Amino acid sequence: MKKLIKSIGLMAFAGLSLVSCSSDDDGFSFSEDQITGQWAYSKQRYAINGVWSEEMDYEGNESATCPDFWQLNADHTTLERDYWSSECDYYDDTATWSKSGNTITIADGDLSGSYNVISLSSTSLVIEETYSEEGFTYIDQYTFVKAN
Repeated sequence: MKKLIKSIGLMAFAGLSLVSCSSDDDGFSFSEDQITGQWAYSKQRYAINGVWSEEMDYEGNESATCPDFWQLNADHTTLERDYWSSECDYYDDTATWSKSGNTITIADGDLSGSYNVISLSSTSLVIEETYSEEGFTYIDQYTFVKAN
């Protein structure tokens, strides 16, 4: 009987340890102060109709010394700097941003759209953009590291 109780206890513990909380749980929230700052692109992955690619280094970074970045300012302006050469030549795109719940919306500019914040810490930010095209649902996910 002791073995049966011990086995049931182990199975219950194992089952509970497999349950995880996702970042879309109702308890996840952040303030505008937490997300403002400069965020350097680090990783990316994609999903097509729910099938995810492997996470990879952000393919837009032309040089390790000049990573592309996204800057959200306290005055609700944004700056995206896209380095397009290994010599750190760049293009700047500016726009405005707003926050509603866990969604950041960029108005105007190349990054126009809504981005769901999946996770945010003092050193990293993960966002997703979901869109549909020709019967497919795409999710682009980007991981950033805090640059300042």
